Amino acid sequence: MIYTLCVITIASLWAAGVVLLLVQRQKVGVGMIALGLVLLGSYIAYLWIVIGRPPMRSIGETRLWYSLFLPLIGMLLFVMLKNKWVLVYGTAVSLVFLGINAFKPSNFDAALMPALQSPFFIPHVLIYIFAYALLAGAAIAAAVYIRNGAALDDLTAIDRVVIIATAMLTVGMILGAVWAKIAWGHYWTFDPKESWALISWLVYIVYLHVRMNHPTRTREAAFYLVFAILFVLICWFGVNILPAARGSMHIYTR
Repeated sequence: MIYTLCVITIASLWAAGVVLLLVQRQKVGVGMIALGLVLLGSYIAYLWIVIGRPPMRSIGETRLWYSLFLPLIGMLLFVMLKNKWVLVYGTAVSLVFLGINAFKPSNFDAALMPALQSPFFIPHVLIYIFAYALLAGAAIAAAVYIRNGAALDDLTAIDRVVIIATAMLTVGMILGAVWAKIAWGHYWTFDPKESWALISWLVYIVYLHVRMNHPTRTREAAFYLVFAILFVLICWFGVNILPAARGSMHIYTR
């Protein structure tokens, strides 16, 4: 019930913010979106206190963090690129994720399996979700770039976001490997989630390598970023429905 009321309020604030952005009332529009972010952040903090653990265990719980981070990154890109569409699309995507959670609510119980009762749990999950949100923001900005035929400097700014996100993916994998060694005795087992995390990391390493060696091929690079986000989504959502994931150590909600 509380979540439903929060979603309705946040959706109203964000919808109003998007409309205001579209009619060139940008300061007020950004303020409405920021107010929705404060409300969502407050709900996540409330949930953390009520269930007595960080709400990061299930995919549904991580969608809350993703919905929080994406408009925040949209604001950052809005400032960097001076383009309202990045913030508009980022906010719209966050609303979709909040809506999915409304129709598929998580079971917010307090239980955490022993492997998750680790100091690595919170930084590992938050780093990955923030990196995923950065990469989604980069993909949205790249789509806007393709649509508008923007200047070369715009893609350079997007590259900075990708560099930060890829660095965070690297740190996330290292933390995960150390955590796995402590919890299960092995740094790496080629678990489906681990394998797709490596694949998605390599996809962005290739992007950065190509950008470094072919800086003028901006349109191809923008298309690459739009396509690359699919690997992140497969790693985050898709792997969980594969038959090979039935024995995965990363399915924590059974």
